[in-house]
Amino acid sequence: MQIIPNQWHQTVSKILETPKGIVFLLGGMDTGKTTFALLLAAEVTKRGIKVGIIDADVGQSTFGPPTTISFVEVPPRYEEAIGKLKPSSLYFVGNNSPRCYLLPTVVGVKKMVDKARFAGCELIIVDTTGLIVPPMGPPLKYHKIQLLRPRHIVSLERGNELKTICQSFSGYKYFKFYRLQVPSQIKTLSREERVKIRNKAYRAYFQEAKSFEVDLKRVSLYPSSANLLTRDDLLDLLVGIEDAQGDTLGLAKLSNLSPDRERVELISPFKGTGRVASLVLGCIRLNSNYEEIEKMPPWRVAKEVESFKK
Repeated sequence: MQIIPNQWHQTVSKILETPKGIVFLLGGMDTGKTTFALLLAAEVTKRGIKVGIIDADVGQSTFGPPTTISFVEVPPRYEEAIGKLKPSSLYFVGNNSPRCYLLPTVVGVKKMVDKARFAGCELIIVDTTGLIVPPMGPPLKYHKIQLLRPRHIVSLERGNELKTICQSFSGYKYFKFYRLQVPSQIKTLSREERVKIRNKAYRAYFQEAKSFEVDLKRVSLYPSSANLLTRDDLLDLLVGIEDAQGDTLGLAKLSNLSPDRERVELISPFKGTGRVASLVLGCIRLNSNYEEIEKMPPWRVAKEVESFKK
């Protein structure tokens, strides 16, 4: 059982003095952001306040599948359902890291916050990725904060690794800032362990997947420059399925193209195939066991892909 530091409990108590708006969590990989989010959610729901969690960690997602940002509506009897929480909404980013996907990441977080507000959540906890290093980390966090205007920002640090990010908003007065130390018992995962966790999550998501066909003349495709109709190297690519309102319905794996190139076969647990209005191509290819085998931006030529994968 993980011991929660008194400093964390004290911070939760301070947030409970004004438990409305957005709580934005900052920290590198394996710093306890999700643990703090769950602790805070448990305490807030005890007071009858409706809570939503935005799981924005596209690489080590807690609730949704990897490559997605999710909104989870926390029920009143939260502690009894902690292992059963499922996303109310998803947004497909397309990558297991925000690197080179900063814009979809920011858009996805904002869309999920909007979903939480529409659902009536009074406190929204945004659990971000561990990307904090330059050149991409600081601008990603800065612009998320600019867009969301949180009431509380909680940073979890082992040393002074968030100094650059925190300096970017040190002059702002519209939020309360809390700086917490990372408990020594929190384990730092290796890259190999992270990959194993993601692959396990993919397999769990696709456990009840079935194949179905989509008529390419009836759906839109993003990015349209991917030339899906003329390429075979995009098979096994992870794609997002969207409805006519631009909301993510689920994920699928592109498994086959018809000989006439007018239909595409997808493998997905999503059942409402008649609602599919658009396919969003990601950059992750999965093998038959739903393990990551390649990163390949589909709108780039092969020479450009090599520099992206490094």
